[in-house]
Amino acid sequence: MLNQQIGPYKIISKLGEGGMANVYLAEKGTLGKKVALKVLKENFHSNREVRRRFLDEPKKMIQLNHPNIVGVHDLINKTDFVAIELDYIEGKTIKQYLKEKGALADDEIQNLFQQMLDVLGYVHKNGFVHRDVKPSNFMLTGNGIIKLIDFGIAKDVDYDRAYTKVGLKMGTTRYMSPEQVKSTKDVDYRTDIYSLGVVLWEMVTGRVPYDIEEDSEFETSTKVVKENLALTNSYWDKFIIKATQKNVELRFSKIPKLRVKSTRKIDSLSDFFIYLKKSAGWIKVFSILSILSCSICFAFIYINSVINYYDLKSVVLELSILITSGIVLYASIILLKMSLSIQSKSFNLKKFLKMFHLFWKLAVISIIFFLSIIIGILFII
Repeated sequence: MLNQQIGPYKIISKLGEGGMANVYLAEKGTLGKKVALKVLKENFHSNREVRRRFLDEPKKMIQLNHPNIVGVHDLINKTDFVAIELDYIEGKTIKQYLKEKGALADDEIQNLFQQMLDVLGYVHKNGFVHRDVKPSNFMLTGNGIIKLIDFGIAKDVDYDRAYTKVGLKMGTTRYMSPEQVKSTKDVDYRTDIYSLGVVLWEMVTGRVPYDIEEDSEFETSTKVVKENLALTNSYWDKFIIKATQKNVELRFSKIPKLRVKSTRKIDSLSDFFIYLKKSAGWIKVFSILSILSCSICFAFIYINSVINYYDLKSVVLELSILITSGIVLYASIILLKMSLSIQSKSFNLKKFLKMFHLFWKLAVISIIFFLSIIIGILFII
């Protein structure tokens, strides 16, 4: 097909290939304008379902006008040639970009991901569910602009209710939501939110989800339905966990709620976790020493209470020391659990943050009691 002249188009090179279409770089007309030509494969020309779906794609795209959506300009529907004319985007897909760069830095993730949020929010507001959100369907231009492509299986929530045939698989399994794996027909906006969470996971880790080399299609589908994605131990886990909930009711309800914080805060949180990981050994030693110190304190108070007689003031003071030691002991145990948790391969960010909040509450209470004890000693003296 290369170097052929088809109507006003001269085919220059092949840009990519999908399940039912190839994409070519072409020059159009006497001015030689560069366009992308998405051409339906010949073996699908006689497949009425696939052909209809292909022809519906530009009709959906023409309704959408957004800087992060690739523009559509024409539709060619001939017996032996079916194609869609699109804007030619000089760049690469996010899939290609991740393959080259691996895991992305937080500031770059924020820039790219915010654009993904914006464009999918726009798509949803206009009544469409994309249903094929994945890295290869996001183009990245040379100046860092995201372009959403491939609306071939997009669903119009008002008109496509009976469109999808039962049993017809659409989408890439590892990016599909559990409900999409079970039934492509019965999905809403939240299926795109799930897929977006998986794309974010891949940008953070630099790895594709699940073992695509070893797992069969059935095994991948089972994992999508039953297994949670591994934690990335990054700022982004909070979003990923919420977006990829297996129960659709527990996910974000719509895209506009998905907002990320400033890069400075992301960087500081990332640095904080890196510092904690590096300091985990010393934290563990400190917490063990604190536990031993508290145990010695308990023993000393007990022995003292047996040997000596106290007046009321001394009893109150000793009781305060006892309570403070108990709180410090509990805080030390929490600190020890935190140090063991952050070194674990099955690190759970949610549990860690709960322990962290509890530790700080106990630390504040301990300081208050400690100050009370000092005041008490001064009062007795």
